[in-house]
Order: sequence, then C-alpha cells, then structure tokens
Amino acid sequence: MFIGIFLVAVMQSQFLLAVYRGQSGADRVVSGYKAESAVYDIVAKFLGGYPQAFAFPFSTSKTLDDGTTLTVEGVTEGMGQKLLVTADREYAMTRLEMSRGVREVQTLPVEAQVVLALDCSARMDEQADPTCVTGCGKRIVEEKNGTLQFINSVISRPVNARFKLGVAVFRVGAAWLIEPTYDMNAVKDAVHDGLRQDTASSPACQSLSGEPGEVSLGSGLSFSLESLKDSAGEGMAQAVVLVSGEQTNSRIPYDPCPPSVLCTGAGCRPAALEMLKCTAADDADSKNTGYLGVRGQKVSLYAVGVGGGTETEEEMMLRLYANKYFHTANATVLPRLLQEVFGLEVNRVATMKIRKVVPVIIP
Repeated sequence: MFIGIFLVAVMQSQFLLAVYRGQSGADRVVSGYKAESAVYDIVAKFLGGYPQAFAFPFSTSKTLDDGTTLTVEGVTEGMGQKLLVTADREYAMTRLEMSRGVREVQTLPVEAQVVLALDCSARMDEQADPTCVTGCGKRIVEEKNGTLQFINSVISRPVNARFKLGVAVFRVGAAWLIEPTYDMNAVKDAVHDGLRQDTASSPACQSLSGEPGEVSLGSGLSFSLESLKDSAGEGMAQAVVLVSGEQTNSRIPYDPCPPSVLCTGAGCRPAALEMLKCTAADDADSKNTGYLGVRGQKVSLYAVGVGGGTETEEEMMLRLYANKYFHTANATVLPRLLQEVFGLEVNRVATMKIRKVVPVIIP
C-alpha cells in the first residue's frame, strides 16, 4: 500500500531543473504544482541576481495552500552565496542546493552633465534690486554673478572632474554661450566675456533671434533638453537650470510640443505657455499632475525665476513641473539661489552609485 501511494505521488509530480540535489530518490520529486511554481520563482531570482531579492544570511519557512512546507535558507561562503530550498509534503520531499559567486563587481562613477539656460531678454535689463535708489545694477549682472559662483562651486568640490557644464542663452531662439565641457576655466571665461552690464552690450545676446522684449522659456528648455539626449544613459546624472525673468510670449517650431509654429508677441502667449508646459513637465508624470511632457524623467529641472510679487502663469507652471523651483523679486540673491541649486545637484551626484554584480554559478 505504501509503495503504491508513493508511486502515484511520483507520477503526478514534475521534476525541477537540477542544480544540486540530495542523494535520495524522493528528493527528485517536486511536492505539488504550487510548490513547483514557488521554487522556480526562488531559483530564477537567485540565479538571475535580482537586486534586493535576498538579504544574506537568512532562513524562512512557510506553508503553502496545498500543505507543502517550503523552507528557504541563505548562507554565505567566502565570496559566494548558497541557497538551500526544501519542499516537504507527505510522501514527497525535494531539496535543492544552489550556489553563486561574484565574478565581477564594478562601481561605476556617476558623472553630471548640467546645462545652465540663461534669459537674454529685456526682462534681464530691469533693475536687479527693486528697492535700490542709486547706482543700481541690472538683473543680467546678477545672472552673470550667480553663474560664475555656480562654476566656482563646481571647481571647489572634489567631484569637479565629473561635472560637465554648458551654458546656453535664449530669447526667442537659443544658442550656446559655451557647449558642455569639463573645462570649468573655459566656462568662466565664456561667461565673463559673453555677459556684460546689459543685454545690448552682451555679445552672448546679440545673435539670438527675436526682439529684446520677445522671449520663449520653452525655447530655452527645448534647446537644453535636446542637447542632453545623446549623452543620456547609465552613470550620467543630467540637469537643466533655467534662469529667467518669468515671462514667455513667443515660441519656436518644435514638433514634440504642438502646435509646432513660430510666433511672437501678445497673441502668441497661449502657444508660448503651452510650449513651456510641454518642455517643463517630465514624460512619466512623476509629480502626479495628470500631464505628460517631453522632459526625460531622469533629467532634473531646477528653475530660478526673477519676477514681481504677483504669481504669474509661468511661475505656477514652473512650480508645478520643475523638480525644484525658486522665485525672488530681488535678483541680487541669484548667486545664493544658484549656489543652493548646485548643492542639490552635487549631492544627487555624490549619492548616486551604481554597483553592477555579474553572478556566476559555482559548479
């Protein structure tokens, strides 16, 4: 009778892929289909090197719906790891023993690529400090000072060799003041030479399309985002820092953000705002706004706006969609705000570490 029951149990079970098995014939039996499925799942996670699937050493046991007691033990052996799986049921028991070792461990240094997008419109010719009476500088001067402080902060930190920085300028169109580079001294020189006391005397602002009072925040963002696409990938932290006078009244043709048209002036404001929204929001709706934009989710957006006391639609959009938004009515604090932006980004880069483990089965 006992032999008959045992044979039926064997005939109704399936064999699991053998990695290491016990010596008894009964060990070759998978105790029921639910047990088989559970064991296969454990084997796949272990041999596939799923991150955080197991925290060695450990031991756990559970009873499945069909009565099978499934016990899993994880032990460390030198540089390797061993997994012991036992499926125990009346008249049938399976014990699997699997090992894996670390063949290759790579710590990939994370690099940062940051684009500073600077407003070159007439908004930056306004007085930096609204309370100033005499000898008052303009916003563009503080925009320049803040940018130089950002660059100096990169230079002063140990991670400077991993920072690639570019500076773009925009009005209706956008262009490079200096393309992304690891040479921070070259970036400083470009900023020193390109930005002056006002937009009219700043060489960086002269070749941009559009009249001084026309500006497209979406143009500055789209230009910056497109420049990051080719270098995106594992081990690269990317960010755009948008510094603006919080006004957009123009847009350029940009197919990802319809309507892809060129327009300027007061009648263009709705289309200009739509382009700002499209380029500021990320493509995964990570802030749960119900809207999908074109900015890659892994590209951080820091927006620094200089404006008046009344919240504008531009400010509301940037506050809603940017990873971090700063607003001030006094442009003299721009250097401090950009310093804070740098702190946020450098901390992100410093804490991002990629550890790649390639498992190998130990024979």
